[in-house]
Amino acid sequence: MRRISWIFIIFVGLVVGSAEARQAADHPRWDAAASIGLLSANPAPADDPYTGDWYFEGRYAASIGRYWTEHLETELEFVASTEGERYVQRYSTAPGVPPTYSYTAHERHTLRQVSGRPR
Repeated sequence: MRRISWIFIIFVGLVVGSAEARQAADHPRWDAAASIGLLSANPAPADDPYTGDWYFEGRYAASIGRYWTEHLETELEFVASTEGERYVQRYSTAPGVPPTYSYTAHERHTLRQVSGRPR
């Protein structure tokens, strides 16, 4: 735990130091960033309320921004995830047959997103 605390303190010190150095210099015109993370999603409610049909996949993002003034920036971001899969139990009824028929479905989901925003 101490090691994590020291790493966090050093990281915060580096970020604050670079922010102060950036403020001292002329503000940049362009900004770019990349990030990775974990996406957890449940695309649709399951027919069976007692199952957890969540999937967890990697999430990747890249953004580019342009500073128009020191405090106004427009940014464009693209986000993608790896393919998540899950097996779900579905229920169906055939015409003229009273019992419910159950079957298993294999679903695949991906995330692709583009967003723009002023900051």
